[in-house]
Amino acid sequence: IIQVAFIDGVQWVASDDSLMYLDNKTKKFTTAYFAIDHTQPFSVLPIKDLSHAKGIYAVAGAYSAFMYRVSDEAGKKKLVFNNMLPNIRRTYSIHVDPSGNIWYSQAEGLFSMKNGKEKEHHSEHPLLASRINDIVSLDDGSLAIATDGNGLLVYRDGKITHHLTSRKDKLASDICRKIFTRHNKIYVASPGGLSIIKYSNHQVADMETYTDAEGLASNDIKDVYADSNSICVATSAGITTIARNRPDPRQVKGPPFALTHITSNGKVLAPDSIYNLDHHANSLHFEYIGISFRAPGAVKYQYKLRDGSAWQAAGAASLDFPFLPPDQYHLQLRASVKNGPWSEVSSFRFTISPPFWQKGWFLFLCLVTFLSLVVFAFRWRTRRLSQRHQAQLQMQNQVTYLEQQALQSMMNPHFIFNVMNSLQHLINSQEPHAANLYLADFARLIRLNLDIAAKSFISLEEELAYLRLYLSFESLRFKESLTYTITIDDELEPDDCEIPAMVLQPFIENAIWHGIMPAERQGHIWITIRRQEEDKIHISIVDNGVGLTPPGHHRVRTHESKGLKLTKQRLDLISKLTGISLHFDIYDNKATGNCTGTVVELTLPMHYSM
Repeated sequence: IIQVAFIDGVQWVASDDSLMYLDNKTKKFTTAYFAIDHTQPFSVLPIKDLSHAKGIYAVAGAYSAFMYRVSDEAGKKKLVFNNMLPNIRRTYSIHVDPSGNIWYSQAEGLFSMKNGKEKEHHSEHPLLASRINDIVSLDDGSLAIATDGNGLLVYRDGKITHHLTSRKDKLASDICRKIFTRHNKIYVASPGGLSIIKYSNHQVADMETYTDAEGLASNDIKDVYADSNSICVATSAGITTIARNRPDPRQVKGPPFALTHITSNGKVLAPDSIYNLDHHANSLHFEYIGISFRAPGAVKYQYKLRDGSAWQAAGAASLDFPFLPPDQYHLQLRASVKNGPWSEVSSFRFTISPPFWQKGWFLFLCLVTFLSLVVFAFRWRTRRLSQRHQAQLQMQNQVTYLEQQALQSMMNPHFIFNVMNSLQHLINSQEPHAANLYLADFARLIRLNLDIAAKSFISLEEELAYLRLYLSFESLRFKESLTYTITIDDELEPDDCEIPAMVLQPFIENAIWHGIMPAERQGHIWITIRRQEEDKIHISIVDNGVGLTPPGHHRVRTHESKGLKLTKQRLDLISKLTGISLHFDIYDNKATGNCTGTVVELTLPMHYSM
């Protein structure tokens, strides 16, 4: 059966293979026959839709749609061919409006035919180009259009005035199969249930939805018919009749519901009591039941664990809450049959006490302990910083003291006495020009001494300038029997290198006094400075004196000059202040197999931070 229609007091039934009507005399269904007409090129069967108005029977078939007029012949109804659609295509639905215009849908969408002329409407809007399952006229002259996936459309004067969907308007489904209208109401059959839309004055006023929760045999609705007394709904599971004067099923109370069993860590609790549970008993299990004889498998449950929280879906028959945190709880449960009303709420109040380490007195004790530790740590840290600061001040004072001692060592009376003797010799030898130059250099040397004495670190260029002056005086004193060579790596910029002030002069002085002078021969000192790593310099001072173990001696010389001792102490203190290891090595120069002098090697950083 495709469709049942009441036309002019006659009940018609359309099927795949025939068109029948109920004979009012015999009260039996009789098959109507089609008059043979050679202008009808195709059979109308199987029938897909049927509509009637203005004496025209519009029948949609598998290949096209045809218009007939009915005549009685020998007591039987005969359908006489009147017209057909201009295109030969499958027609899904057809409708004759009160003005006699024919509306129909094919694969391309919506069409109409007025006075024998066809008009395409699917180009007016994309929704009109979709598949259309049914078309009916509304009291205000609009058309209600059931689409196959795009919801319900209300069409008037070439425009879609309303578009109702399941998501936006709570339509039962976007797949609309059949439409029935009566008394300003639109009944929409769909696979999701029955939607009843109140439509008046070109406006949608209200919408109701009926499903199996309201008593339908199934949500899969095939067709619908309504009169003043009842609504007849054809479903895939049978026919359901809804009486209009019965109570609204949505106003009926929900199913009987009860909270039946409660356990806490396996211990049974009474549902009507209030419990204060230990923090170890924080795993709870709840069992409950909602009763529905009509749809026992359709009962659903909701719960909330605290007042003010949102309802959440619950399991079919039980709830488990493992390891609940300490807090006050108010469990509330309710049941419903599908989309029906909710039952009365069953509740259970309980409190899970916090462990002692989360209680106020313990937290206060921890806070007091923590603050005491902070105060103790702060005082200890302050004392340590003060001690460290005092130690740094002491080391800096020692460095300053050693720098002053080194300055005194450099300008010792013997050196000054020798310079004065050399100056006297030049004056007595009638060499006033040389004496003036010698005196000017001596003044410059003293000036450099005073400048260096005020600094802890100087540039390598300043140190070398001082050494050149110092060696020039010593060379003059030795009557040209002392020479020297200073070699600097091309990769080094002396102005960009920083070394401790007066760190090289004690080694030069030691080489002259304890290496070259005892050798009693032409002396030479080699000073070589090169870059060792990215931020370090290597300085070697080599002399050709007697060395640490002179020939004919079996013991190494153990004498250490005051200048060397002061230099070693200064380097140790600077190492402690900067955290950089500073040291030097002194050994015999045995490059030729014999003791031919002494080698001093220093490795120093290029920059310091104190």
